[in-house]
Amino acid sequence: MAVTVGQIANAIADVLGTTTGINRTQSYDELTEGMNTLPTLQVYPESWLVSQDSATDRLTFVKASTGQPGVRYTEMILYADLYVRQRSQLNEDWGEAVDLADALNTKMEEEGACDHFDLVGIKSFRWEAARVVFNYAQTLYTGFRFTITVRVF
Repeated sequence: MAVTVGQIANAIADVLGTTTGINRTQSYDELTEGMNTLPTLQVYPESWLVSQDSATDRLTFVKASTGQPGVRYTEMILYADLYVRQRSQLNEDWGEAVDLADALNTKMEEEGACDHFDLVGIKSFRWEAARVVFNYAQTLYTGFRFTITVRVF
């Protein structure tokens, strides 16, 4: 794997943090105990899966260790948690949350066919979003969790 998990999380945070309406972005090593500024986007790794080493895969890359064709890829799951408002008025909370989630979705759709999130090592990515009422430091916040799966070779 040419890039680290930390580099990927930081790259995603840097790009998505420029979405209009997001006032603060925190990567995995910048998380705080409380939520002082809203809307806030937090990006952190959740898990990753490394494929078996394969000499028969249709993807033909040369393995540096043997010089033989083969490929091993890694799929990483990262969360981008969007905290929009402290829970108060349901219609206002979700109205603002949906608008900001839509802007974040548009930002991800704008990512090009290569150098996703301005990082050469990411070969492809996909995402899904789900609405969430976050309990953070014993306070409820409305928002969305974007589950981003990146594939690196």
